[in-house]
Amino acid sequence: MAGKKGSKNNVSNRGKGADLKQLDGKVVKPIMYKGERLGHGNYMAAKFEDGKLAKDDAGRPVPYKMI
Repeated sequence: MAGKKGSKNNVSNRGKGADLKQLDGKVVKPIMYKGERLGHGNYMAAKFEDGKLAKDDAGRPVPYKMI
């Protein structure tokens, strides 16, 4: 029998997706943004470690998948 892949819960087995993303040299984390009332819709946005939302030039939160 071939070697086992290992547990999915083992941190060392996780790939690139487990790495934290960076914007302007600062680490960002995903957060659920509910901007439906403002006409922005609901999506996963990026926030800095200090809790502030990462915003683009227009002042809208940056989608996490665009980083």
